[in-house]
Amino acid sequence: MLIKWILLTDLVIKGIEVIRMTLNIFFISVTFKRHKESLQEAERNEMIEKLYEQNKERQLSVYHLL
Repeated sequence: MLIKWILLTDLVIKGIEVIRMTLNIFFISVTFKRHKESLQEAERNEMIEKLYEQNKERQLSVYHLL
């Protein structure tokens, strides 16, 4: 994450009066890096998804028996 803080100050003279203007600018830059999963991770995630679906089906069958 990149954070920048810029403070710009300028003096403007109008006749005898001096006006001080301050401009505060705040930047945030966020970069996301896409993660490529390996074959083992893909297989594991697929197995987890199947187990999750099986548990959900079991819960529904028990619920319907009640």
